[in-house]
Amino acid sequence: KKQHVINVKEIKIRLELKAMITKLKETRAGVSGKRRQSKSQSPVSR
Repeated sequence: KKQHVINVKEIKIRLELKAMITKLKETRAGVSGKRRQSKSQSPVSR
């Protein structure tokens, strides 16, 4: 039972890490896209 609990915790941690990494990648891509859009559309957005 102890091993099972540890495995569940490890799986949750790994899923959280994956979610964090995907969010970071999305935010980085979004930031670069927003910067390009703000430059082309209007500097007032800043």
